[in-house]
Amino acid sequence: MKVLTAAAAAFVLAGAASAADPCAQTRSANVTLPDERTLIVTATAIPGPVAPEGGGDNCRLATAVLTIHTSEGISVSTYAAPVIAASYDLGHTEAEVTAAQLGAFLDEWIKVDIASSDTAPAMDAEGVTTTLSKEDFEAIKASKAPMVCFKESAFVTSCLAPDSIGFIIPFFEREEA
Repeated sequence: MKVLTAAAAAFVLAGAASAADPCAQTRSANVTLPDERTLIVTATAIPGPVAPEGGGDNCRLATAVLTIHTSEGISVSTYAAPVIAASYDLGHTEAEVTAAQLGAFLDEWIKVDIASSDTAPAMDAEGVTTTLSKEDFEAIKASKAPMVCFKESAFVTSCLAPDSIGFIIPFFEREEA
């Protein structure tokens, strides 16, 4: 709930700052799943509260928020991180992050991967974590339901899939070396 409240406040702040700050950006895409459901994937960058040293067009201290909603507006997933943590390319050096670089990252971030849940790794595979019971995990995997995956960072992928009653829920996370 804390993340959702923070994300809501962040969107309000991003909207107010967007006219003045090139680091306040939003990208959005509709994604149609094989079962014909539509999801709305939105990536928003919220400028940092303090201008980075040197000022100007430097979005290094921005926060990136990725949200996934159903076409009815029901929130499915919210993820927030510093831009330099969400993107290895923008974060592994101390270099400035221009508004154009930030925009390119957001453009890529909203391109989620769609697969079938039966292609998910085993629950006990290395780097895989889930909050589901073994029975629920295996039931979702066996259902061959649409699975939506996005990169939380260069090394962590998060996947969502419908549960037994059709709600899209967190399925698993996979940390890759």
